[in-house]
Amino acid sequence: MSTTTIRPSSSGSQSFTCLPRLTVAGGVDAGDYAAPPGDCGDCSDSLGDWDSHKRQERREHQAAHAHRKARIGGKGNSKFTFPDQLDPGESWPGPARKAGASEEQLATALAMRARGLDAKARRRGYCGIIGARVDCVSFGPGHGHKFFRRYDCKNRYCPECGPKVYRELFAKYVGLRDVAKKLAPTCPHKAASGVVAKLDFTTKNLNRMPTRDEVRAFNQCVKRLCRRLERELGISRKGYGLIWCDEFGGKANTNLHAHALYAGPRLPRPKPRGAKSQLGKLAQWWRDACAGTVFAGSFIISVKPAQSFEAGLAHALKYAGKFLSRDPERLADLELSFHGVRRVHTLGAFYNAVPRSQASAKAEADSACPLCGALLVRVGGWCSVSILKAELRIDLAEARRQAARNTVFGERKAAPS
Repeated sequence: MSTTTIRPSSSGSQSFTCLPRLTVAGGVDAGDYAAPPGDCGDCSDSLGDWDSHKRQERREHQAAHAHRKARIGGKGNSKFTFPDQLDPGESWPGPARKAGASEEQLATALAMRARGLDAKARRRGYCGIIGARVDCVSFGPGHGHKFFRRYDCKNRYCPECGPKVYRELFAKYVGLRDVAKKLAPTCPHKAASGVVAKLDFTTKNLNRMPTRDEVRAFNQCVKRLCRRLERELGISRKGYGLIWCDEFGGKANTNLHAHALYAGPRLPRPKPRGAKSQLGKLAQWWRDACAGTVFAGSFIISVKPAQSFEAGLAHALKYAGKFLSRDPERLADLELSFHGVRRVHTLGAFYNAVPRSQASAKAEADSACPLCGALLVRVGGWCSVSILKAELRIDLAEARRQAARNTVFGERKAAPS
């Protein structure tokens, strides 16, 4: 153990004695972590020691390959592992059936598994029937609330998760309202300054489900159309905004199409007034954009004015809120076509324009107790919802809905003890 004297820069005249240096396991100097007692003034020498120590620490970590080790919260952590993976003695879907999965739910999961979607199948099998303990970190009177959060598969065509995903997407992209307001200040009234419109892009029917590569090709067709709009209308990429989602119709429909919201200069008509067979500029541009793909020959495109930005956004995202089928094979086919494909696309002024503050506010709300506002932490791994209810835990989603209702109607109930 030794004592080190630190002298400030030339502007000062005092010297200060730091805490005794202690060498701990691994050769780390404890003095680097301790601040000298009293007012140290300009301890530039001490700051230099700290920087040198951190560089040495990084070199030691790299030499030990510590950066390659599994990180906390990764997929290899048992906290995020499904119950059947914790118990290798019983294969899936046995544990899911024991946890309360319905036969319809398992049938859809098995159909996905037969198509090679193992991860999505497992998620679908456990959707809503397992959960995790979530505790409120608060020590005041009546606090320390105990919740559980249900596991959501968030598959695109899950009947339970679809409406939730729709609400989340709408809440996220409604932040583009201010961008659309600049592009179309007088919406919903027609004006030369800009419009907000609902667009539908339709392709010819392949009489089969398109592959995911063909879905990606369809999205490239939409982008080519936008590049054509920029050239023909003489606008920059910041002069308009487009957001769209791909989808199929109900039952056994295999006709790939997209619903979109557009904000910017007025678009030409897809079909001239009074013309029955003649194509308008917009329809011809869409046909040109689809040329050279499996969708060559497609020309049908629809443009309708939106009453508001919110109405147009609901039109663009409505696929997530629609329940298309209960047939397990049909749902599995839909998941396969969109596997590995983004569900929402943005271009122009809408690209990467969602306010970051909005995402931060959502993250903060998700981590707060709905009863007292304290921090929520997850405890342990997954287990059956029936076990969590037996522990008298509260469904976190239901608690938040009730808290929202109480706020709207001015009700204030005492927190459970």
